[in-house]
Amino acid sequence: MMRVWRVRQAGFTIVELLIVVVVIAILAAITIVAYSGVQQHAKNTAIVATADAWEKAVRLSGVNGETPPVAGTCLGKSNDYPAADGFAANECILVDGSNSGVLYSDAAFSGWVLTTRPVGRLPVVTYNLSGTILKGRGIWVFSHDIPSRTIVLAWIAQLDGACARGVPATTPITGSVAGGYCKLTITY
Repeated sequence: MMRVWRVRQAGFTIVELLIVVVVIAILAAITIVAYSGVQQHAKNTAIVATADAWEKAVRLSGVNGETPPVAGTCLGKSNDYPAADGFAANECILVDGSNSGVLYSDAAFSGWVLTTRPVGRLPVVTYNLSGTILKGRGIWVFSHDIPSRTIVLAWIAQLDGACARGVPATTPITGSVAGGYCKLTITY
């Protein structure tokens, strides 16, 4: 009697391929979550460093008898805010994509003799506040009380109530838009 040997073809079964695809999908999901966390940490680090630098600059200007920038202006230098990322030149804050946000102005620094100013630009952050889109790329002077020598700096938050520095804000940015940003009060 003659035996017939069948040669088994090399290859993977459907089950083996499915297992490989599932393992790759799990690893991809873990990598994406980890990368997102790294991005947020990098943005928070940039915000903290910039807020710290401006706090020191404001305090130093107060010691030197200078007047810090007026309320409603972006902090930094004119070249910190070029037309890019959906912003027009000199814009650091947009509310619903319009120019009703906050602008940089050299005139706001007229009482500031300090020639070295920290960089004002931050990583671009977009925040959806109950349908109102806040988009920011810098720190601005929210309020300035000259008699009490108090200035409040503000920036758009990355997540609701999550301020890497400062405290979550509850007062309106413009009109009735309250929240979605962080503020830091400085007495100089």
